[in-house]
Amino acid sequence: MDQRGVLFKSDEEPIEQPPQLDPSQRTRRQNIIEELIRTEKDYIGHLEMLQLLKKQLEETGRLTGDSVYSIFLNLNNILDFGRRFLIRIEQHDQLPESEQNWGRLFTHYQTAFAVYEPFIANNSRCTATVEREWDKIRMVGDHSRDLQQMVASVATLSGFLLKPFQRMTRYPMMLAVSPHVPIECCIGC
Repeated sequence: MDQRGVLFKSDEEPIEQPPQLDPSQRTRRQNIIEELIRTEKDYIGHLEMLQLLKKQLEETGRLTGDSVYSIFLNLNNILDFGRRFLIRIEQHDQLPESEQNWGRLFTHYQTAFAVYEPFIANNSRCTATVEREWDKIRMVGDHSRDLQQMVASVATLSGFLLKPFQRMTRYPMMLAVSPHVPIECCIGC
């Protein structure tokens, strides 16, 4: 395409990527931020797999709408927020370190994190529904290998359904300098 002149050529200089540091030369802060981004991507992937399972359960009609709702409640809203938050984290990481303030970023999204509250509060009902409907859930049609692993057992699926709660408890642990320091005084403040 380049030889045929089809590609758009920008007059702007290409953005230089900072050189990758040897892991032994990275600061504790850099390692924590890298872990935050990496684990956030994994977390979003797990939410997407849950959403795929939800979609398959809805499409096959194996579960009633009430059962699907009892299990997945507002998963779509959590996934939407999670994707947007991941983008914002990645954008924030691109700022020079002197301009990064991770505590302020999390404080800015404090009210948006409320999307997790109904899902977390629903955990007992979700677990009871999964156990009651397990035979139908595990028989959902064409599973990818990842979905097959997700529905390998009630415990495995329940573990995936706990991930939003686990993620919410993980943020303060990753960002806190000490257990006695509030999130506003986190990395980069």
